[in-house]
Amino acid sequence: MASSSSSARIRPTPVLSSTLVYLTFSHDGSCIIAADSSAVHWLCYKSFRLRGLYQERDAGTKIVAACGDMLDEKASTCAVVTRVAAASSQDTFVVRRWKPGYMNYHWRYDERVIQIEAGAAVRAVHVHGDRTVVVHDGRVDVYGPDTDGGVLHRVETRGGKPICAVSRDGPLAFACAGAEVGEAHVERWLCDGEFAPLSFAAHSSRLECVAMSWDGRLVATASFKGTMAVTANGDMLRRGADRAKINSMAFSPDSKWLAVSSDKGTIHIFHVAVDLSSLVLKGKHDPDNQDVNQGSYWQECSLAKFRLREGKKYLVTFSQEPNIILIIGIDGSFYRVKFDPVNAGEMEQLECINFMKIKLGS
Repeated sequence: MASSSSSARIRPTPVLSSTLVYLTFSHDGSCIIAADSSAVHWLCYKSFRLRGLYQERDAGTKIVAACGDMLDEKASTCAVVTRVAAASSQDTFVVRRWKPGYMNYHWRYDERVIQIEAGAAVRAVHVHGDRTVVVHDGRVDVYGPDTDGGVLHRVETRGGKPICAVSRDGPLAFACAGAEVGEAHVERWLCDGEFAPLSFAAHSSRLECVAMSWDGRLVATASFKGTMAVTANGDMLRRGADRAKINSMAFSPDSKWLAVSSDKGTIHIFHVAVDLSSLVLKGKHDPDNQDVNQGSYWQECSLAKFRLREGKKYLVTFSQEPNIILIIGIDGSFYRVKFDPVNAGEMEQLECINFMKIKLGS
């Protein structure tokens, strides 16, 4: 692998395989991150031009996850997780922090390489400043800028799926499953390196999905049964039930809205309606108890919805454009839709394409 100080390589021909192994949005929502087993593409959703490209040349190494903030064209920070097949015993995983460099296109890697112990399967990765959050089966590990010391902090997550959501703004904050079934674990790190952990019973069944507001103050969770909740400091703020498998959740940058996708093929927009300036908490709650004060519930129906194919997995995020939702599917489908923040109803489809059929360019 070349370092960022090496001379520029000849640009490789970008080819996106028809079989994706990992799909997500960049942390700021500006890019689609699509990975096959040997390459990761960061595609600007507005133009579908490449913002970043990682290619793995070793046939014995497979890509399993990727992420990136893409906040600046010359100073973006990304991470790629690869699995290295071992001749004996268990596979090993490697996490590379990646700075795409000028034009966010050339093969340029910094010196930060994280070696994961054999047998610890990696499911996802997040970056936040100089911190790297690695999501495993059964735990979440946080690494600092000095990887020689190994794991900086570890959280056991055996009470739910290997899920984790990370804040975008301010000091590092993240939410994941806890050690017990239905438990959520939240940590908000302070500027001096100290952190305040919090674990609470969010649901009676295991966590299926989690989201965190950009500033880290609010956490949305969804259980295996489809119950959804928005909390702050473990106290219930909003609650509702879809009775479906929740595939994806995302807060708007201002925390006023929550987008949710389910296996029913529907995308819903909920008004969070929390006054963050005062943040009046409702008190502790009983997990999945629907017989609490109706004032702490979402309305029975979402403000807006959009219908897609049932049984397909779609991911959602908010565009930086007002009231615009972005939707991607593992089949390469991309939708840009608009909701009315005042009047409830169906969302308006603005764009629908298959990004895997587009000829990629710089």
